Amino acid sequence: MYRCNSGYIPCDPQEEARWCQHEETLCGIIAQGDEFGAAMKQLWGVSKELGGVGEYQTCLEDKDFEHCSSFAVDAFIGGKFKILEKVYDELKLLKRGCRIVSKTSLATAARAGFTTTAVVASGGVPCGEHNVPGLPRSTDEIENSGGCDVCAENIKKSLGGGKIVHIKPVDEMYLPKYRGVDSGWQFHVVVVLNDRVYDAWTGRAGDSVAEYKAQWARHHLIDFGF
Repeated sequence: MYRCNSGYIPCDPQEEARWCQHEETLCGIIAQGDEFGAAMKQLWGVSKELGGVGEYQTCLEDKDFEHCSSFAVDAFIGGKFKILEKVYDELKLLKRGCRIVSKTSLATAARAGFTTTAVVASGGVPCGEHNVPGLPRSTDEIENSGGCDVCAENIKKSLGGGKIVHIKPVDEMYLPKYRGVDSGWQFHVVVVLNDRVYDAWTGRAGDSVAEYKAQWARHHLIDFGF
């Protein structure tokens, strides 16, 4: 249905050909679907055993100590990955020359069994700016808009780091006017990085905390979280 833009047969071969041009890898996978499926099944079987996913499945089904005893080990490994993820975010910023990875973070990673190497290089985007397509939006799009959580995740990914923060009203159901517009929002989601705030309307370089809060009416009645 996605390739043909329709659930009806026959599908337009021209549209299908265009899809293949834009999605060459996926089109190739579909063309050899049986072989790809068999390869993925084999790969999943190996990955499942290496990652201990098979034990998880058995534990959930049988709920016995024999198959669930590895949870403590897996929880420890999961903690390591959380540490690695945090350091990786900092290293992405370092690669762009935007942040110096703290000695504490590197020491924590070392204790967890990880070694890190970073090369300082420009990523082509100025530090503190994102390059999410379609942003910033017009203030005409504020009223009753949605998807601020997805937008924030895209901005964070483009920036190479940051903290996702939920903005909520205090003792009211809806947030007050934002940039002079009644938004109709019960909450809003933004990214905070290096004391700058980013959302779909701040611009690629974001606003300082003071500048951002000033964009809200009755901002003293808002729980910003920063």
